[in-house]
Amino acid sequence: MITEFISQLQEQLKQQFIAIEQETRDKQVIAERSLQAVAERVRELKTFMANYRFTDAEEEVAFFKHQMPPVYSWLIYYLRIYEIECKMPKTGKDLQKEFLHQEYRKIKDFLWTNMEFKRYMSVGTTALDELYFRRSDQQDAFSLEDYSYLIADSVIATPHSFKAAQIAAFESLLGHIEQTIGELDNTAAPRPRARLRFTGKKAYAIELVYALYATRVINNGDAGIQPIASAVEEMFGIDLGNYYRVGQGFRIRKNPTVFVDFMKECLNKYYDEADENPRYH
Repeated sequence: MITEFISQLQEQLKQQFIAIEQETRDKQVIAERSLQAVAERVRELKTFMANYRFTDAEEEVAFFKHQMPPVYSWLIYYLRIYEIECKMPKTGKDLQKEFLHQEYRKIKDFLWTNMEFKRYMSVGTTALDELYFRRSDQQDAFSLEDYSYLIADSVIATPHSFKAAQIAAFESLLGHIEQTIGELDNTAAPRPRARLRFTGKKAYAIELVYALYATRVINNGDAGIQPIASAVEEMFGIDLGNYYRVGQGFRIRKNPTVFVDFMKECLNKYYDEADENPRYH
């Protein structure tokens, strides 16, 4: 029951995000409207959870470890974008870039401070799940740091599930800042018309960007998401739009590697056919 409710809530949010980005390209307006949309869904989640009883410890851990953090991460993500857009100098590219670099360093510091917990989440460790992702009368209260961007509610969050949401949001924020800096660096000269066109879904191209970034095969692993995305845009003549927001959505899909799996399937099929009919390949 809880899984179905969360899935519906996430799908509704994704559709709202798409509609908002179709209405305007103003980043501050997008952040504000998206924040309002997520806040409304979080209130719905709180109402639902107030009377919900987990069937067992496994369901409770699954909710606080995997299902709640993506929703809260959107709230934190758009709140921070809104704050950045409001505080960033309105004129002067150098001033704007310096401000963005300062914000970037703050986020990197946070991620570095929480590196051990980030590793715990990323490698699928479960040894401390009972401590981290189950509510308890004895658990520590949320610290001031945890309240920095959101007044958390123990009905739908534990301190560690909230921290997991922060980490996911901040990782996406790094990408947003990189993209914004890249836009400021762009010259007014138009891009040459691409000879190759990416004719698949835009989400496929964005997944390709993340796959290239994750495999660390570009510039010995030193290339970030923003330059890889820019290269894909230029090579294939495609505007990827807000690829960081889309990329964040990949995390909560039932299958986060739809295009990569499709590529693997097609490549294996090509090899099989080549073995059967080598003269045609």
